[in-house]
Amino acid sequence: MPIRDWLLDTFFRNAVDERLRLSLPARDAPSAGWRGLNRPALEPPWHTQRELLEDAVRLAATNPLAARIVKLSVDFTVGQGFELVGDPWARAFFYDPSNRLSARVRSRASELAVCGELFVVLSRNVGGPMTYVREVSARLIDRVETSPDDRERELGYHQQTDTPEGRSWPTHTARGVYESRLTLGLR
Repeated sequence: MPIRDWLLDTFFRNAVDERLRLSLPARDAPSAGWRGLNRPALEPPWHTQRELLEDAVRLAATNPLAARIVKLSVDFTVGQGFELVGDPWARAFFYDPSNRLSARVRSRASELAVCGELFVVLSRNVGGPMTYVREVSARLIDRVETSPDDRERELGYHQQTDTPEGRSWPTHTARGVYESRLTLGLR
């Protein structure tokens, strides 16, 4: 037995056992260091995420320094705005009066700067070839559904609404999805 082990065992056994007992959570405690199998360890629960998003939005609206930081980051990102040059179908999509992407770019950049996420809903026009773009605030999305085999493959988003069921949005990566509305999560 090495001398270090002998010294620890002979003189410091009680102190080592006590520190070890304090560092390990009790197995019968429901929340002391244990987590459910369905929730990854590094993600806070939804109510904590929601509170953080609400605090960020409130600070950006009430604190002049936070509002200025958001405005500076949006100004740096967007600048004078966007002008799309390219194929006629892309220009028709970008400048369509129902989309008004060039007019909405600042509000979308602000939402992205404050919340860190932006959920974009793409809606097909059933009577024509046009697709319309709308956004859903990250504060309203309470669950991201992912593939059981691949956590990075998002299959859908669940939005909080006035009804208890809420609303589900499929994503473009969901298999077999042919919906009139799809959602993209931007981070």
